[in-house]
Amino acid sequence: MDHDETKATLESISEYWDDRSEGYDAQVKKEEGEGAIDAYLEHLGEVEGKDVLDIGCGPGFFAVELARRGARVTAVDISSEMLQKTLARARAAGVELRVLQADCQALDFGENSFDLICSRNVVWNLAWPREAYEVWWKMLRSDGRIVVFDGNHYRHYFDEAYARARQAPVPKDNHIMLGVSPERIDQIARMLPMGQVDRPGWDWSTFVEFGAGSVEAVPLTFIQDPESGRKLVYDFVVVACK
Repeated sequence: MDHDETKATLESISEYWDDRSEGYDAQVKKEEGEGAIDAYLEHLGEVEGKDVLDIGCGPGFFAVELARRGARVTAVDISSEMLQKTLARARAAGVELRVLQADCQALDFGENSFDLICSRNVVWNLAWPREAYEVWWKMLRSDGRIVVFDGNHYRHYFDEAYARARQAPVPKDNHIMLGVSPERIDQIARMLPMGQVDRPGWDWSTFVEFGAGSVEAVPLTFIQDPESGRKLVYDFVVVACK
């Protein structure tokens, strides 16, 4: 994907998530009410007094909860509407955040800026995921961690086993769309690279290449190929430590 294509894709992604911000915020509130956010936070560890970067913060569920727990949080998203939801959530919770609208593939906070960098359902959106990981890794301090929650949400466009498995309902399909069609993001996903690789294996090997002290890749949910019976990773978390 060349520069012009990347710019156009980024604008399309930003516009889509602007439109989805109301529904996604409602979805997150539902998850919070069901205690699902707590399960994510278990992987983030102790954050009091630490500098944390929440990449692709969406409506701010990680950012606000981590600030509640004593972290100094910087929240970044490409969608201005998502950032408005983040600010509203922070005000309601009585916490302070540093908020920035930016392309998470081209962040420039300087090396050794953060103790923890986290994201959820962001990396699959990226045109240049390896380059993004490299930038994030440089911003991480020597004893820091990157925690990435993501999924093989569009692997079915490129892999027959996933295509067969997706004929059944997927786990935790709790999307609240509020009339926004997924067709745009489906078309974008067909052009992006992350549906074309096996994850979280790709993520694991990338952080190993960067020299991570340890990398853990944990499947969170599976779907099953009805033909072979093979379990396929759907959602996962990757924790990479310097």
